[in-house]
Amino acid sequence: MADQVVLSEIDALSYDSNTHVLAIDFHNGETYQYVAIPCYLYQAFIDADNKEEFFALHIKEAFHSRKADRLIA
Repeated sequence: MADQVVLSEIDALSYDSNTHVLAIDFHNGETYQYVAIPCYLYQAFIDADNKEEFFALHIKEAFHSRKADRLIA
């Protein structure tokens, strides 16, 4: 099941708890999928006061990513 959340600095994100894939739409129009994201890390991301800082510290360089299609138009 995929949850989608819209954020202020990141256009949107979606997480599929079955495949553990986190997809993020960025303001520059690019979308990336981050693979093997544990459910607890996604929940901590959602709960973080500063999503961009959490992303930079805990996800960006720590997990494999690939370009993907936009989540929102």
